[in-house]
Amino acid sequence: MAEERDNTGIETVMRIDGEPCGLIIRLEKNILWSEHRGVDPVLGYFDHMEFQPIDNWLGFSPRTTAVELYEQSDEERDGEHPLSIYPIKLLFPEQTVMETLNKEAGLNYNTWRGDFSNLLEQNPCITVLLVNLTDEFKGEIPRDPCGEQLLRFARAIVQGEFLLPENGTEELRLYDRTWAQEANFCIMPSLGYSDYCILLAEQGWRFAPALIEFLHRVGYMGLDSEDLIPILSTDYVIPAYHAVKGTTESETWRCGTQLSMRIHLRPGVNMLTLKRTVGKEIGVYQLSGSSDCVLEAKREEAFNKLLNAVTADGSKDDGKVKEFRNLVVSTETALLRPVPDRELPSQGTMKKIVRSDLITGQIRELRTVLRSYWKLLQDENLHMRQFNSMWARVTSVENICREPHNRSLQEIMGPWLAAFTNALRRCVEQATKDAEAEPRNEETLRHWLKYIDKALKAFISEAGSLLADLSRSDCFFMESERYNHASVSSATALLIAYNRWQNEFVKDVLKEDEDNRCQYAFLVRSGGVDTTTTNNIFNRLIPEVVTVPENGREVLEEANPLITQMSEMSLFDCGGTVLRMTHECMHYCGERQRRKRIKYVIEFSARYFGEYLAHILFSEAGYPQRIIMDLRERFFLNDTNVFESIRKVWVQGIENLRMQIAEWLKERLNSCYEADCKKWHEQNYLSDNLRQWMLEKLTLLLYPYDWKGRKQRYPYSDLVKFLRKEQRRTVQEFYSKCDAEIRRAKIKIACLALDRRQVEGYLDAEEKAEKRTEESKGENWDEVNSGSLMQVILCALNQLLSHPAYGIEMPVPKEFFRGKDLFFALKTVVFDCFSECFADVEACRRLNANLEDYLIGFVFEDWKVPNAISLDAPYLFRIPAVLRVCFRDELDENGAALTKRAENCLRDAVDSLVKNGMSEQRKNAKELIARTNELLEQYQSLVWMAKPLEDYMRECDRYYQTHLHPDMSKYQMAFQHIRLLNNSGNGDITQLFTNLVTIGEVKCVGNRG
Repeated sequence: MAEERDNTGIETVMRIDGEPCGLIIRLEKNILWSEHRGVDPVLGYFDHMEFQPIDNWLGFSPRTTAVELYEQSDEERDGEHPLSIYPIKLLFPEQTVMETLNKEAGLNYNTWRGDFSNLLEQNPCITVLLVNLTDEFKGEIPRDPCGEQLLRFARAIVQGEFLLPENGTEELRLYDRTWAQEANFCIMPSLGYSDYCILLAEQGWRFAPALIEFLHRVGYMGLDSEDLIPILSTDYVIPAYHAVKGTTESETWRCGTQLSMRIHLRPGVNMLTLKRTVGKEIGVYQLSGSSDCVLEAKREEAFNKLLNAVTADGSKDDGKVKEFRNLVVSTETALLRPVPDRELPSQGTMKKIVRSDLITGQIRELRTVLRSYWKLLQDENLHMRQFNSMWARVTSVENICREPHNRSLQEIMGPWLAAFTNALRRCVEQATKDAEAEPRNEETLRHWLKYIDKALKAFISEAGSLLADLSRSDCFFMESERYNHASVSSATALLIAYNRWQNEFVKDVLKEDEDNRCQYAFLVRSGGVDTTTTNNIFNRLIPEVVTVPENGREVLEEANPLITQMSEMSLFDCGGTVLRMTHECMHYCGERQRRKRIKYVIEFSARYFGEYLAHILFSEAGYPQRIIMDLRERFFLNDTNVFESIRKVWVQGIENLRMQIAEWLKERLNSCYEADCKKWHEQNYLSDNLRQWMLEKLTLLLYPYDWKGRKQRYPYSDLVKFLRKEQRRTVQEFYSKCDAEIRRAKIKIACLALDRRQVEGYLDAEEKAEKRTEESKGENWDEVNSGSLMQVILCALNQLLSHPAYGIEMPVPKEFFRGKDLFFALKTVVFDCFSECFADVEACRRLNANLEDYLIGFVFEDWKVPNAISLDAPYLFRIPAVLRVCFRDELDENGAALTKRAENCLRDAVDSLVKNGMSEQRKNAKELIARTNELLEQYQSLVWMAKPLEDYMRECDRYYQTHLHPDMSKYQMAFQHIRLLNNSGNGDITQLFTNLVTIGEVKCVGNRG
């Protein structure tokens, strides 16, 4: 990327390897007391404008650090850096659309895709006009900002009449395409908050003010309305000017444009001094508000003088200009154009735009619930800080949703606010009930108040902040100093598109079950995180169980407001982001076969803990390695075949032992389930409830005390006795087989440690210890001599039942059990694996994603592969299991590695990301392939353990494949168009954007039949 600063004063960053696909116009506001730069041409609130052509999609992403952004031009900035930055991100329409607009309206896109230096040199007056169109004009959702909507907007301009200066007067004239050509007129769809950005480069501000006046005046005749529909909702005009070499006259003055400048005086400077300095030609007026005074130039000489003060190069300033700059802190310059005093012919009746009431009801209901909460706080004499902040945030939501161009935002916010209000009402009602109870339940009241406070905090920091940032980027709030926020520097249009996509997707998934009673409303926001996550604000509210009258089926009923957070970078990885969003959706919706799932969860848990206990009780280091070491060191035997035979005997023993333990645990848990499930309803099968149930049952199996701390009949549980018995049997068989292998090798060792007499003596000692334990009547655990094996078993179980936070390695067995480690194992390994794998399989199937989509989705947000994909659970189970279920053809015959074809596809996909603008530093397909193969290889030793997990995934996959999902096709088609992994050219960028904002419901103009 090559940087240039042309001699016109407007900075450009040139990066044109081919035809650019878009532009970033970066606006900057200087800090106070900054030295005025002659290269600052913006007339208005901002001081500097930079044009940056973008030649690939990921070039729009905010990947440049602040230091990298500014240190490149420190010399020219003299160490001064901007106070705030506002990036305007624009997309060139599809080639066929640009050709149509060029032919019909004379729009000129080529000049803005070519040599900026030449364009700005020939045309000193630049106008950047941000516009939002009314929802009535844009029409029903889905909309096509790059196609029909853009054509309709341009054609409305072509059909209009404009007030242009002619012979000193304003004449109403029909549109002339030569005006557009002379003004280098073009309209570009915006990736930000605005719908479109109009760019004009002229020799004087002649066409720009006439176009702006026209947009405020014009109406559009709809097909089903006799009234004219207003086109413009809001606009924000950013003029920029630089002096053209060798010219002294001002074309702008001849176009009827005047100039004013708001002044902040330096300390110790008064207005009389300023007036003497600027001269009699320029009017000086004292001003109320944030500025001290305003300068106005109403004559040509004054206009040029004031304009020279703004745009002149500081190194070549004359004395008067330098003196003027020493008097002021900062300036905000504005162009003025008198409104003609004349009658205009009527075009018809203009339809009145009324304030939208799409969310009025939801706002009213939310405020009603907040008033109930306020009364509770007042009665309890608690602080109102969080309540006050919440009330202000709700007002911000209401404010931005009043805009006549925000129907998309209102449709997103309506269901989300309804879900939030419903959940908040339940919490407030429960807290009020506890407060009014006799006697009062202080503990639960504090719990609910704390929970409500946390929910309001989430609304304020996540949902409220997002909408506050959107409101600051609206045309009404452009001149705010806080622009460096993620939702502004990122593409707001994409953020709203993701919101609509996710919520439409959830609705379509929920419709697949005609008995569904749940509603999930997502709010997608960007910034502040590095990975995509979803926050369930009211995660402790338990869903209700209702019975469907038609068929007597029990179903869950809840309405949850959810917040999906994503990184700024991931906004532009559209395919990967949608896959991650779909994964998040599937944590809350979709048929997950909950009643069938329990048998798979029980078996997986039994196998997991069976593997864990078997390796502790019959460890490799304690048995085969120890024997081999004895044979080497004590008997000087170094026979590789014997050693290998001993290892095989151990492998057979460990496999048999883990199966026996797993079978015992499975049988006991199934018995517990069969006894309990008769009184269960649908709620009991939720992951959290099921995990708590398993925690209690496993605790009773592992520990000699029940959940109330009461001692059982014997100090050793049934599991302890079973483990001791199976371990003895396994060890006896192991030693016997090892002895047989040594004898088969015809090796004579007289004093072998494996001597049968020693083994039998060891087992006899354990039998005597068991007998003493069962006959003991003492209540003191320390009085029981349990023997070495029993100590090993207890130690193994204590490792499951204890937690390092206790600060002891061997907790006293009588100590009341909290089960933190066991709970952690159930959550992180068992239930997280089932939950994540289900969401992965559903996301891949519903979007028809391939292996590249799935694997790169893990690493795009954090391309450091070891950080993004660890070798621990759940990744160690999750990724290989999903690959074996969804992408088995992409693995070798053993499922232990990717095929060469799959590896090549991954390399090609990463290359496509680089072609679309991803940094070469992040290009590391080799490491991703190596990590995936490492996971698959390690998974081979876990296949037996993970079989129930895979069986459950296949059960869900079969259910999905055998049921109809008619609404998924549009998402699958759109997903294929927004993927960057098979996209290598700029020609696909417009199609990507269109499919994202319309969920594939509108085809690109270039593809119309």
